[in-house]
Amino acid sequence: MEQNNKNPKELSYQQKEYWDKVSFGQDKYKLENWQIVYLNMIQMMLNIGSHDVFLDIGCGAFPYVIIDTVKKSCLSIGVDLSPQSLKKAKVCAKEILGVKSSISYDFVACSITHLPFKEETFSKITCIAVLEHVPNDIQAIRSISRIMRTEGKTLVCVPNTYTRTLPIWTLPYKSHDRRVGHVRHYKVETIIKKFSLDGCIALKIRYQANFFKFLQLILCETPKDLLQPKALWSGLGARLNNPKLWWKLQELDDKFDRIPVGAHFTMLIYKPREPFLLDYRSARNNF
Repeated sequence: MEQNNKNPKELSYQQKEYWDKVSFGQDKYKLENWQIVYLNMIQMMLNIGSHDVFLDIGCGAFPYVIIDTVKKSCLSIGVDLSPQSLKKAKVCAKEILGVKSSISYDFVACSITHLPFKEETFSKITCIAVLEHVPNDIQAIRSISRIMRTEGKTLVCVPNTYTRTLPIWTLPYKSHDRRVGHVRHYKVETIIKKFSLDGCIALKIRYQANFFKFLQLILCETPKDLLQPKALWSGLGARLNNPKLWWKLQELDDKFDRIPVGAHFTMLIYKPREPFLLDYRSARNNF
C-alpha cells in the first residue's frame, strides 16, 4: 500500500480546496459516458430499488448517482467534504428531479470519518474514489460499517497498488495522485482486511482500467485531456472523437475485469448477521 506522508490536516485542506475549485469550474449537469459506466456497475452489483435507503459518499457537485437512485424511487442521501460542491448538488438535483420530488433526498456536508447518521441506517452505500483521499482510512471504514445495515452492502472503488498495475499507468497516475492529493493506493487484501476488522466480508471484486482503457484514453480523448484528473481517474473523458470506438474499448476492458492489473478496482462489501474475520493473507486468491 503506497503511502503519502503529508500532514493529515494539510491533506484534508488541500483536497477540500481542490474540490471546491473543481465545483466552481463546472456549470452544467451532463451525464457523461464514464458516469453511465459507473451507474451500470452500481446497479449490477448493488441492485438498488425502492426498498433501499441509499448513501453516496463523495457525491460531488453533480450528484449523478443520487439522481439515478431517486429516479428508482429510493430514499437517498449524498455526502461530501466540500460545502461548495453540495450547494451546486442541491441546485442540480432540483433542476433534474423537480422542486417537489415524490421521493425524499438530501445532501449533508461532512467527513467520511464522522458520518452523522444513526447505526444501521443504510442498506446500500457507494464510496467511489474516496478512501484513497482519507488519512485515517481505518476510521472511515469503521464509520461506513457502523451506519451500514446488517445484510447491507457497500460498493468501494479505489486505485490499485502500483506493484500490480500495468506499467503504462504509472506515470500518468502518479501525476494524478499529486494533483488531487491521494494518500495511498491499495492492495485488494488490504481493503478486505480493514473491512473484516468490523465484521464485513468481500463478495465480489472487479478490476477496471486495463490495457483497453488506456487505449481508449489515447484514441478517444484530445491530447490536453490525457493528464486531467477526471479523464485520468476513470479513463473515461467527456470529449469523444469516436463514440462507437469508445464503447467498444469499454466493452473489451469490462471483459478483463478479473485480471488484477487494472489501474483501480471495485469491491462489493457485505455486512453479515454474524461478524466475520477473514484470513486476509489468502484473500486475494479467493477471487
